[in-house]
Amino acid sequence: LPGALEYPFGRRHLRERLHLRGTDRRRLRARRQVPLTGRARAQTTRPATVPARHGHRLIVADDDGTTFTATTRSRRSDLTVGDRVGIAILGADQAVVESAEPRRNLIRRSDAWRTKALAANVDQVAVVIAPSPPYSDELLSRLLIEATVQDVPVAVIANKRELHDGDPGIGRRLALY
Repeated sequence: LPGALEYPFGRRHLRERLHLRGTDRRRLRARRQVPLTGRARAQTTRPATVPARHGHRLIVADDDGTTFTATTRSRRSDLTVGDRVGIAILGADQAVVESAEPRRNLIRRSDAWRTKALAANVDQVAVVIAPSPPYSDELLSRLLIEATVQDVPVAVIANKRELHDGDPGIGRRLALY
């Protein structure tokens, strides 16, 4: 092809060849009469709550109860179950998280190496334990301490009553709490 070696990108202007951002990108697309997509599209946000999280995918439910699969615009990974967010609807069941509201509280678990958020904006913690299989006193204590620090009321519920009637040890263990 004649001229292919001279102009590997064609005869377009340098700004059109490079990845453009912001107003230059919008002007270029308007000149080409291509509809805007993604962030440039005018969108309104709706309030929603995060009831589940799977990796970087979030399940969000708006105030009407409609659920969407959502992602964040950035690599923000600190959202957790219970967070209140603002979402923009992209499709029938797709949304993107635009903003996050401040949290009232945050329940975390930690080990020797890291801390992980379990739930945000918690109203009450209910811990269900049973004599069989035996529960961990250490784990129960850590959860009770975290809930107390975050000023969240706690209810410890002993399940499988027919099993702990014959084992009076569970009553003594629960009396500590």
